[in-house]
Amino acid sequence: MPGEKIRKMRKAAGWTVRALAEKTGVSESYISQLERGLVDPSVSLLRKIAAALEVPVASFFDEDGEPPLITRREDRRQARSGDGALSFSWISPQGEGLHLEMVEVHLQPGAELQGPAGEHYVNLLLTAGSLRMEYQDTVADLQSGDSVFIPSHTEYTLRCTGKAGAAGILCTSHGEEHP
Repeated sequence: MPGEKIRKMRKAAGWTVRALAEKTGVSESYISQLERGLVDPSVSLLRKIAAALEVPVASFFDEDGEPPLITRREDRRQARSGDGALSFSWISPQGEGLHLEMVEVHLQPGAELQGPAGEHYVNLLLTAGSLRMEYQDTVADLQSGDSVFIPSHTEYTLRCTGKAGAAGILCTSHGEEHP
């Protein structure tokens, strides 16, 4: 359950519920309910919490033990946005301390993915469709086969501009060194 992992990581960081709530823009009571497993967080909130705690989103779902070397398609952890416009399928193995997270992302037409600024680098390979990317003062249109590197501490928005949706591989590297 992600709430239990979030509580452990928050406490390990020496943070109060209030501190995490302030960093993520939600109420203390919501964080408390999340940590007790009474509510299910959105993908967007999980990304904000991961950015605040400087951990991969996947670490909220890790099982105890060593991460597997092979992640079978049928064993991938899946998530969807509340409206179903975004779907995520974790490609990388699960495990604490991993510094690279790979996620297959699917966006329905018009869907938007907002990435928080944090201590991580993001690489995106667009495998199908088209996206408009905005970050800092840059706007770029991406087509299937294009890739983009987004530096740490940079907020970004990806918007699906195609009529058939878009898909890509999103790689996030955590840590202080450039990947």
